[in-house]
Amino acid sequence: MITNHDKDTQAGSQDQETVDPAPTPLDRPVRPGPPAGGNPFVLPPEEEEAGPEPIDTDPVLGTAASLLGRTGMEDTGAGKGLWLIGAAGGVGVSTLAAACGAHVHDGGDSEPPWSARAAVVTSCTRTGLDAAQELVRASQAGIVPWEAVAVVIVHDRPAELVSKDCRRRARAVLRMVKGGGYTIPFLPELRESAAPALDLGVTRSRKVIEALDKLATRTSSPRKEK
Repeated sequence: MITNHDKDTQAGSQDQETVDPAPTPLDRPVRPGPPAGGNPFVLPPEEEEAGPEPIDTDPVLGTAASLLGRTGMEDTGAGKGLWLIGAAGGVGVSTLAAACGAHVHDGGDSEPPWSARAAVVTSCTRTGLDAAQELVRASQAGIVPWEAVAVVIVHDRPAELVSKDCRRRARAVLRMVKGGGYTIPFLPELRESAAPALDLGVTRSRKVIEALDKLATRTSSPRKEK
């Protein structure tokens, strides 16, 4: 005999069997929501890529890393290696060579071979710039066995003490070579230290060293005049 209580129990069991299962979440990435108080229809801005590294201002080049020449001979030096030739004594050739890679040589310690690449190093003084100009001209005329492909000016005083005349002369000398004209900032420790070393933390110094190392490993065609 089925009582009313049994009927209610059976009805409850049927109701439980017919209940739809809970929906399963879709397997797809969840889009990040907007920040609190933001527009829900606007995605958050993407992170911007870092811009070019700022370079310290130079009294001759300004914010440019180098100055490319307008005249002179093409870079046709033979073989690997770059020799640093000082326009005068005490301009920092040995310090600069020590900061560069193994293919950059101090011209005062090892004589450059025939048709080797060379970078003339000078201070930003009238006498130093005139001497550098004569060396570049001698290279272009074939008087010296090496070929000047770059000029490096090592500042020996603060920027505010570099006269307008020296700045004008410096730019003229840097334009004499097509390989590039570069400057090393004034660093007091180069004069005060018994074993000076270029501060690679200075952006301009680091870029000059990288450029000289690149010139030292460049290959080119036989020597010819433009």
